[in-house]
Amino acid sequence: HVALDPDTLKTLNLERFGERRSELYYQMLDQQYYTMPETVDIPAGEYVATLPINFTLGGENNANSLDMSDKYILPLTIVDDPSYDYQSNDRLHYRKALLNVIPFNDYSGTYDAAQYRIFLKPDVKNPFTISSQRAFVVDDRTIFIYAGTRNIDYLDRKQYKVFIRFPEKGTDSKLLEVWSDNPEIELELDEKKACTFTMNEEMDELKPYLKKIYITLYLYYSFKDYTTVPGTKLEYVVEGSLAMQRNLNTLIPDEDQQIQW
Repeated sequence: HVALDPDTLKTLNLERFGERRSELYYQMLDQQYYTMPETVDIPAGEYVATLPINFTLGGENNANSLDMSDKYILPLTIVDDPSYDYQSNDRLHYRKALLNVIPFNDYSGTYDAAQYRIFLKPDVKNPFTISSQRAFVVDDRTIFIYAGTRNIDYLDRKQYKVFIRFPEKGTDSKLLEVWSDNPEIELELDEKKACTFTMNEEMDELKPYLKKIYITLYLYYSFKDYTTVPGTKLEYVVEGSLAMQRNLNTLIPDEDQQIQW
C-alpha cells in the first residue's frame, strides 16, 4: 500500500531551506495533476514491481495548468496494512520516495548562455552575464524563461516570466512568439531584431545509435524591473543566443525515455 508522505516533505524543506525561507519550499503536487493506484502487487518469487503514475499538466478537466515557476515534489511512502498482516520495511531508504516532478517538452531544459547579454540602460558597454538559462515547459511547443538574470531562486520570479512559443512542426517558420503575462514589466520586442531559432540533428560518429539535437534561440527584448528598487523602474535590454544539445538513445523504443539527461 502506497500513500502520500507530507511529513517527510516538511522535513526536507526545513533541512534544506530553514524555517525563514518558506517561499523557497518545494510544494506538494496537487492530486488534480496525477493519478495512481493505492496498491501494487508483487508476485510470489519476484522482488520488483512497477507503480504506475499518470501525470497531466492541465489539471482537472485540463482547466488549470501547472505553474512551473514553483518546485513540486510528490512524496510517497509504503504503509502498514493490518488487514492482511503486512508491515512495511522500517529501514532507511526502503519505503520512502520523494519524486521531483519536472515535466519537459522538445524545447525545455538548460541552455548555455555564453552568448547571452543583459544590459542595464543607459549603460550598454558593461553587460551582466549568466552561465546558463533554464527553460520550463508550458505545453507541447511553449516554454518560459525568467527575464534578465533572474532564476528560480528569486522571490519575485513569477512576475518576470518570458514565454516563448515555437511554430508548429512541419512549417518552415523560424520565428518565435515572445510575450509576458505581466504588463508591469513592459516587455517589448524590436521588429528589426526578430526572435528566431534553429534546430538541427545528427547521429554520433562513435555511437551510431545516439542522435544529437542542437537547439539555438536568438532573443532580443527589453523589460523593466519594478521590484528591486521600490518606486523605481530599471530598464534592461536582453540580447543574445541560448544553445542546448539534447542526446537521444534511439535504441530505447519509448520516446520519453530516450533522452540522456
